[in-house]
Amino acid sequence: MAEDPRLRHGVLAWGADRAFLRAAEREGRVALTRRKDVLARQHPGVVLFVESDRVEDQIAEVLRTLNVKPDPGAFFTICLECNVTLGSVSKEDARSRVPDYVYQTQQEFRICPACRRVYWPGTHRARAMETLRRILKLDADGAKGRNGSEGKRVRGRGCPTFLPSNPLAFCFFRLRSLEGRP
Repeated sequence: MAEDPRLRHGVLAWGADRAFLRAAEREGRVALTRRKDVLARQHPGVVLFVESDRVEDQIAEVLRTLNVKPDPGAFFTICLECNVTLGSVSKEDARSRVPDYVYQTQQEFRICPACRRVYWPGTHRARAMETLRRILKLDADGAKGRNGSEGKRVRGRGCPTFLPSNPLAFCFFRLRSLEGRP
């Protein structure tokens, strides 16, 4: 599976602007920011200013500007803590890692091989998927609707939101191409 080297998940604090942008430039990546005081003039083509205020609009803006279309089949497959691809775990093996109610009501569990955090498809996932369908203009089975944007089909990785109150200045994330996906 070929990687798109432009983007990678990672976050640096406010004080690391120069180092962050040099790393993005050196690695051929794009830095996303809401900050206007970034040293963008010294790093053309590296910084994408996110104009929108609402998270939903920010996601749509970034995907449209970078001409990318996430793969709905890849949603919820990456650890929110480590950004590592989740693996399957049996219900019995997940038992000691999840609340009793979750164990009793869920059948499917996934685990991060790095941090060992366990995930399951609860109600939050259903609400998140509905939000993603609305933003990406997908129909119920995840296919692009009539108003969906065209673009490069990729497997997306998570990214913190760009709320004005968010203390995180930047985010880069890795996108993997689906060409040749098994």
